[in-house]
Amino acid sequence: MRELFFLTGNPGKFHEATVIFQDALLDINLQQDPTELVEIQSEYLENVAMYKLRYYVDTLGNRDRSCFAEDAGFFVTGHLNGFPGVYSAYVQKSIGNEAILWLMDGEADRTCHFSACIAFFSAITGEYSTFAGTVEGTVASEQRGTGGFGFDPIFIPDEMPEVTFAELSAEVKSSISHRGRALAQFISFLGENPDVL
Repeated sequence: MRELFFLTGNPGKFHEATVIFQDALLDINLQQDPTELVEIQSEYLENVAMYKLRYYVDTLGNRDRSCFAEDAGFFVTGHLNGFPGVYSAYVQKSIGNEAILWLMDGEADRTCHFSACIAFFSAITGEYSTFAGTVEGTVASEQRGTGGFGFDPIFIPDEMPEVTFAELSAEVKSSISHRGRALAQFISFLGENPDVL
């Protein structure tokens, strides 16, 4: 079985990825590597994900491991002009969902989206690749649900406008989520290019 490392300290992200990889039935042993990575500030998720990956591969000297890093953001495109975006992890830790709901109080335009970017390094070919996914939705008026993590309790996906991400099972969420869509592209790439692992 081929080995692939997901560079994340977030157990929620790793669980979502594990579900998707298991459903794909590839002969890949997905493992979590929680090594703390250097994260730059950039307005582009791809730059952040690629920097984290290159730090792990080149700076820390892990060129013998096929691995991937991911960066995601919650973008309130209506009232907040894309905030918190690439600063989502920091905003979630520092002010949380309640502050976003407070900022959105009384606002009619609640459009938002989640986006994710995966950066992959092949130890076999020495090449880097990226894969992206987005899911559109609206900001809920209150937190709902106990599943997921981060902004999931306040995100209502357009595909399922009656529920938040936090009210969905990991399997259902993964089928429509930004991360799920980026991972689907990645898995398709791995299936079409078995020589990269």
